[in-house]
Amino acid sequence: MNNDPQIKVDIREESGKIYCRLEVPRWGRECRKVYIIHNNEVLAFLAQNGYPHAVLREGAYIDNRRPESPTLGTWVCENAQPAAKPSGRKRTTKSNNSKK
Repeated sequence: MNNDPQIKVDIREESGKIYCRLEVPRWGRECRKVYIIHNNEVLAFLAQNGYPHAVLREGAYIDNRRPESPTLGTWVCENAQPAAKPSGRKRTTKSNNSKK
């Protein structure tokens, strides 16, 4: 999916959401490559293009092998910030309560 000139990609942000629209050509004489695009591939593509913490809200599926299959899809994601790591407990010091 990376740098493929036949796939049309449109990524835009609106009101805190990321819209990723993909369009692939129909398989046939002009396009001899089969494209099957799932949600995890789109999330990996978004991570490579500056959205590493994108969380999928609405998915789609693209398959260009059959005439009735969709060749256009829109994925809606939110750019969630990673949760802060909890700070670890401080180690207690050993008490010097030894009897002499």
